[in-house]
Amino acid sequence: SGMTAIFYSIINLASSGDNIVAARAIYGGTFTLFNETLPQFGIQVRFVDAEDPQHFAAAADENTRAFFCETVSNPALEVTDLESIANLAHENGLPVIVDSTFSTPYLCRPFEFGCDIVVSSMTKWVGGHGAGIAGIIVDKGGFPWGAGKHPIFDKADESYGGMRWGHDLPESLAPLSYILRARTVPLRNTGGCLSPDNAWIITQVNYLSSTKSENSLFYKTQL
Repeated sequence: SGMTAIFYSIINLASSGDNIVAARAIYGGTFTLFNETLPQFGIQVRFVDAEDPQHFAAAADENTRAFFCETVSNPALEVTDLESIANLAHENGLPVIVDSTFSTPYLCRPFEFGCDIVVSSMTKWVGGHGAGIAGIIVDKGGFPWGAGKHPIFDKADESYGGMRWGHDLPESLAPLSYILRARTVPLRNTGGCLSPDNAWIITQVNYLSSTKSENSLFYKTQL
């Protein structure tokens, strides 16, 4: 599901004692996950007003592991300045995780604005019919996970043969260290994978976003 994707995107880079900085205007389920559930794992979430990107940098400290926002907030419909937030994150050695559910990947491409990780609930507009439940994590690749800002990627992972995800992968796989760890640690160990039936259902309607957009544009030009 989309919520599992968001949960995994955070626990794949943060652990007890760490924090992330998140936009305060986000989907209610995400807010509850951040405000109530993640603290049970020792992960603090600091909520800021995303309409001023500087608030993200001001809330960050040496234990911050990522900035989190939505392309368009649900339900407040705040349009996020992704490029400014990404620039501030990278100045602090941090990645940006962005939820693109409301805009869909069809209408907004966060990687082009500097974001590093995209999560999305495919249950909503990407699926478009409510018959399948799905979520996705997409890693842009290439973020410097071994630069010392993410202890999870520096320490030996005993659940995977002592691998240090930010250091020990071969050169060809190093840019994929985040998504490889997501698949082989949180996904493998807790099992929140997409079922074959839901995967098939989602792939049957991948034209809906383009069709809806074309219809909306048509009606707009006729008014």
